Amino acid sequence: MAVRPGEAAAISAPVLAVVGTETDRWFADSNELLHSLLSQAQVEDCRIDGVAHLLHMQRPAPVARGMAEFFARHPIAGDQRGAQRAGLGTRRVGTTGRTDPEPAHGMSPIASA
Repeated sequence: MAVRPGEAAAISAPVLAVVGTETDRWFADSNELLHSLLSQAQVEDCRIDGVAHLLHMQRPAPVARGMAEFFARHPIAGDQRGAQRAGLGTRRVGTTGRTDPEPAHGMSPIASA
């Protein structure tokens, strides 16, 4: 079932777009279209370095990590354990004594919450 542009614009839930940095122009254009159609949604890009369309097969760990981090920030309604189950939400203390977030593990988000 196709979604019409007017229907897509009504989506307000957070959306994750996972794309490879070496992707073909068609997929890059599709990502731009996603951002324009979902103007009311909070669209986050997760870019995976060095891969194209088969990023989930070529670099599964950063893809999985990006998805886990996204769902930890945006748990599914009624699920209070999202960050805990994903193993996120923990923080490390750096040598300066200040608390720093965990590293992104090869994933570079373009837009963040």
